[in-house]
Amino acid sequence: MRNFKLLLNFRIFRGIAIDRTSGKSFGVIREVHRVLPNNVLLIFPETGRTSSDPTSRLSGLPKGVQMRIPSTGIAKIVSTKPDPTILPIHIQGTEQVLSRGQWLPKFWKGPIRITIGNPYRLEQLSAQSMNKEEKQAVADEIMTRVGMLF
Repeated sequence: MRNFKLLLNFRIFRGIAIDRTSGKSFGVIREVHRVLPNNVLLIFPETGRTSSDPTSRLSGLPKGVQMRIPSTGIAKIVSTKPDPTILPIHIQGTEQVLSRGQWLPKFWKGPIRITIGNPYRLEQLSAQSMNKEEKQAVADEIMTRVGMLF
């Protein structure tokens, strides 16, 4: 929610900002799933790319690729639908066009590369019946597939 405070009406862009700090985000996410046509939901699971602590990095990625271990929130989101299909997408170069603290994008700064992986299905999930380790395994699987696209 804080990331979009400068956008007076985020809904113009067909976006719904969710304040994850309030503790009410899971209920909002269920409502988003209910109203979306075709059950399509685009999630940006910001895990961070680098970490100075090697123990907080996701394992199983190609050499030189670093991603932080994701939170279990993405597993909670995808488990609200039966048999969800995941399409991993990697977007590279956005930090050159719009870096931290910038208000205006610098479109001339460089190309943005988008790599789309193969879609895959997750087995029937239920956030209520999954323990923390199972949720972490689902989140790790999703982000590992994104990391393989680098």
